[in-house]
Amino acid sequence: MAAWWGHAEAPGVRSVRLQEAADDSARLPHRVRIPAMDASQSKERRIKMSDFMDLVKKRPEKPIIDSGDKKHVTLNTEHAIEQIKKFQHQIAELKVLAERHVIKDTNSQKQAVEMIAQVKKLHNAIEAKRKEIVKDPWSFCKKVNSFTKSFLHPLKSTEHILKGKIIDYKNKLDLERYKAEQEARKKQEELKKKLEEEARAAGAEPPDIIDVPVVIPKDNKIVKTDSGASAHIRKEWVGEVIDENKVPREYCSPDKKKIDAAIKMGVREIPGVKIYEKSNAVVRP
Repeated sequence: MAAWWGHAEAPGVRSVRLQEAADDSARLPHRVRIPAMDASQSKERRIKMSDFMDLVKKRPEKPIIDSGDKKHVTLNTEHAIEQIKKFQHQIAELKVLAERHVIKDTNSQKQAVEMIAQVKKLHNAIEAKRKEIVKDPWSFCKKVNSFTKSFLHPLKSTEHILKGKIIDYKNKLDLERYKAEQEARKKQEELKKKLEEEARAAGAEPPDIIDVPVVIPKDNKIVKTDSGASAHIRKEWVGEVIDENKVPREYCSPDKKKIDAAIKMGVREIPGVKIYEKSNAVVRP
């Protein structure tokens, strides 16, 4: 696979090009060589977080992949496309033959079967070439993505924890505001009742009492920090299924996989489903 990456690798070594920034008077190597694991070493082997952080502690100033520097890993897209385009003539030729072919007897039927076999072989050849082209890049991306997820998941968990605490604190403030408002209204009602009783005891008309708006501390809906970060609580209606059997039909979708599985097991009648036998030509190259 050296043709796709622009350089030849030593056996058992995967070379990954990293553009590193200066670190005092020393620089990290442009390549980090990771020896291939022996068969005895399982996939459970973990790279220490400190090792990873040593590599990413300096933000690269240039792209990791630099096609202009042949010393580093490159992805030659044009060369890969040319390898696939080699099949173009055969594909067009087979399609024209298929469109012109007429099955009128056993011999022409065999010819059609042979053409399908050639189509399948060509399809497999193209797929094999595609897999060959993307094998090393895909393996590299898959491993990096998988390893990176081990860093992203804790961050998501941390964010979830903090958001939960923000929501809990907001709910606490809302409850305190509600209680304060209820207490203030209660005091107003008690004061009004007391003044009316004193007026009746004195044989006077009860005074007109104007309800004073309850003053509650302002609710800061948006929280802003000195760095410019902000947060607010957004409420939305959501649904959670607690009993599938009680969900109305209009909110359910037929499960095609379960229907097909039932038909394969011999079921021939399902309300609302048309079950029929369909012919399909099976050709093995």
